[in-house]
Parts: sequence; structure tokens; C-alpha cells
Amino acid sequence: MPTQELELPPYLPYFESLEHFDLGNPLVNQHVARLSAGGIGDAGYLYELTIAYLDELKSRPNNFKSARSEITTFLIWCWEIEGLQLSEVTRNDMNRFLNWCASPPTLLISNTQRAHFIESKSLAMRVPNPLWRPFVNRLPKGVDLPSALPYSRKASATKNQLAVLSAFYQFLNDEEYCDRNPAALAMRRSRFSDQRSPLDWNDGDQEIKALNPLQLAYLFRAADHLAEAEPARHERTRFLIILLFSTYARISEIAARPGYSPVMAQIRRDKNGETWGFYIPMSKNGKARTVAVSDALLAAVKRYRSHLGLSELPSPNENFPLLVRQRAAQHGREPHTLNANLGINAIRDEVDRVYREAALMLDAAGRPHDAAELRTMTVHSLRHTGISADLEKGRSLHHVMVDAGHQDIGITSRYISASFVEKYESAKHKGLD
Repeated sequence: MPTQELELPPYLPYFESLEHFDLGNPLVNQHVARLSAGGIGDAGYLYELTIAYLDELKSRPNNFKSARSEITTFLIWCWEIEGLQLSEVTRNDMNRFLNWCASPPTLLISNTQRAHFIESKSLAMRVPNPLWRPFVNRLPKGVDLPSALPYSRKASATKNQLAVLSAFYQFLNDEEYCDRNPAALAMRRSRFSDQRSPLDWNDGDQEIKALNPLQLAYLFRAADHLAEAEPARHERTRFLIILLFSTYARISEIAARPGYSPVMAQIRRDKNGETWGFYIPMSKNGKARTVAVSDALLAAVKRYRSHLGLSELPSPNENFPLLVRQRAAQHGREPHTLNANLGINAIRDEVDRVYREAALMLDAAGRPHDAAELRTMTVHSLRHTGISADLEKGRSLHHVMVDAGHQDIGITSRYISASFVEKYESAKHKGLD
């Protein structure tokens, strides 16, 4: 791509508008790849996580737009101004970022809101808008130049910025990208803190967004129902649900992306020939691991491969896609190629389809609250559910930690705490004797 021939803004906007979000942008992808090679080692991984986060906000356009804007500005400062990975950002760094936003360079200020990307007729693609800037200084009538009026930023804008970044960091914590939230720490300063009602506070428990046993049972039932009703489409869906639950896999570990396309040979037999594992070569921060394969997952592998017309179990060098497309994509990654793996968005759509089906079944069974909760779950909820369920069954904490790819057993230990329902059941018969 001849980027040198394009007129570009001082820094690229990272994320497309809601209408074009799913298509991505090749110029931005190349730029993120250069950042990864140039010192921001996890830029590619963090970029994928951010896309997943914004994707969850698509049903709330105003939240999506606000998050896209604030996160873009934060990434520019971290990656391109300071050379920081987001996992390294401290509260002091966050305060420096806020000071930078309060008095940004004139080069980064526009006098009106501009689209992040525009259509290039000559290139027949969307490109970064050369007039876009991360900051806007709206000018009164009769004033044409941003420099004619000092840039000012309301306290409410900073407060909103911290709220957006705090929610983003909470997502990154849930995804186990990092274990700190510098935006939340900065918000605790008096000038940004709220006078909140006691009803707004939770009980201090660390929330693990996982399915309860009833929801999980209905999820598996829904996957079976879909597979039986439409096997050509949903045998793959059924396998996907079992794979995510059984291996605690992150979506980025089973989805195709630049430089990684999972294959069947990653399900492989151990050297002793008696046990099977699922090898994940591109885990968080580039670390590899092998997850133990359960009998239930092995049975699901055999059923899925039988549906595809393959041998019962994969051979050591088999390059057949792990989650093969059913029809060739018209655009995006590997267009017009049938035997290619599913990407992140396609996997998310598949899982959401099963959540919706299971929620309808719960509604029909007279469990509307369970159905409503299930509709809020994400792909990552299956990872949480698998870990929680195995620990409740008494599986070794160390074994779960290794299979989950946790670096600290303290992270795994969070899943041991009793759920609120369990606490209620154990407390409801307390007497006054």
C-alpha cells in the first residue's frame, strides 16, 4: 500500500465508524504491525482486544462512539507519544496523560468534528481522514483558526474520559491482559469522585461473569438442538461451544488473525500415546501452552470431524482449519477462500447465536431472569465458566492455572469464591437462637 502517496493526519485514527467497523482498515493494520515490530511488543494483541471490546458496544452507538474516541486518543499517547504498553501504565502515567489532554499540541486540535476515515475514490478504499484530529476546539462564529482561542477542557469531559478508560481497563482485567486499572485509581481523586448512593456500591466481591449451572445446561442443550436441526451449519457451532468451555480458550487463541491460523493438528496426542492436548502456540503475550483434552472434548472432536468427512482424529501434520468456513467470504481476510478459519467476529456471532437460542429455551421454561442474564454473556464468559466449573468439581488449582495460561495462581484463585446464590443458600436458614 503506497501510504507515502497519501495525505495522512499526524497520527492515524485506529478504529472505523460503526457502519464500517467489521471491515477494519488495512492501513491501520500495517501501522499496528509496525508498532509491534518497533518496540510496542503487544500492540497487535492489545489492538485485537480493543476491537473485541468495541464490538461489544455496537448495540449502544453513543457508548461505542465515546469509547472509540477516548481509547484512540489514549492509544496515541501511550504507543506513539510515550512508547508505553497499556499493561505498563501507572496512576502517575494516567495523570500525565490527563495533563497532556488538558493542553494538547496545536497540531492535534481541529476546529470541528471530523470523520475518522473517508472514501478514497482513487484507491477504491477507505483511508484515514487527513483533517481528523484527536482534539476538537469548537470555535464561535467569526473565529476561523484554532490558535485564535485557547484550548479549554471541561472537568466533565475529563471525568467522562476516565470513566470510559476505567471500563476499558476493567475489560482488559477480565481478559487477564493486566491486573491494574490506572483510570479507576485516578478517578478516586477528590475532584473526579462521585457522591454515590449506598445503593450503587457492590459488596466488594470480584465479579466473575460466568454462566450458572442451569444456564450452562441450557446452553449445551441449545447447541445440540441447533446441530440436530441444521447440521450443515451448526455441527461446527456445537464443537465451538464445547471447545471454548473445555479448554478455557480466549477467542484470540482459536480465531484466525494475521500470522496465525489454527489447524486441526493442534489437537495432538502426547508422547506417551495415551493422552491428548490442545496446543495453543499464540497465547497471551506470545506464550505457548498445551491444554489437557477431556474425554467429552475428544468425543466432540470425533463427531465434528466425522461431520466434515475427516478421519476420527487429526494426524500430527494435518493443516485442515480448526473451525472451517462453510462459505467463502466476499471481503476481509482471505476473500473467496473456502478452507480458511473463522475470524473473531464470526466466532462471536456463532456463540451469540447459541446464547440467544438458550435464552429462548429458558424463557419458555419460566426462567426469564436466567434468560436475561444469559443474553449479557460474551464469548469470554465461557472461559470463566469452564474454569469455575472445574474448580467446583475439585480439579487441582495448579492444573487449572496451567491450562488457563495464568501467570499467577492468585488470578485462578478468584474463581474459587462462592457465588452469591451459594452464599444465599447457606445463609437463608440462619436463625435467631
